[in-house]
Amino acid sequence: MKNKILIAVVIIIIFGFMILVANNQIGKSIDKISLIVKKDTLSNTGATFIFTNHSGSNLSYGDFFWIEKEEDGKWHRLEQINPFNSLAILYMIKAGEQKELRIDWEEIYQSLDTGKYRVVKEVSFRYGNQNGKKFYISAEFTIE
Repeated sequence: MKNKILIAVVIIIIFGFMILVANNQIGKSIDKISLIVKKDTLSNTGATFIFTNHSGSNLSYGDFFWIEKEEDGKWHRLEQINPFNSLAILYMIKAGEQKELRIDWEEIYQSLDTGKYRVVKEVSFRYGNQNGKKFYISAEFTIE
């Protein structure tokens, strides 16, 4: 009996994870929402990003981010050297707005080596029929 319950729990967890992954795809640009590196701001310790919202809905996001590196055609999340310490501040970007976000990752990841990377941020819709729906957006860049 215990084995059947354990198997059922494992199946539910796997199914739930598959749904989570399917609903939280990481994208470079989603429904007229984009995150790009501002020209001439990229270094191996940080960059300024331009966050554009032409989705028709207000969005929210926080300070938290992570960095992934592309290796052999697959993205791998970098291990943090120091934990990310940030206040739980929620920022808003209204429909039609564009904001600049400065991200300095040296304290968390140290300086990045040569390679192709992306910064990933969690974003949520704030109003309308998608209120609270979370998704991930990323900006790719290359350190030379």
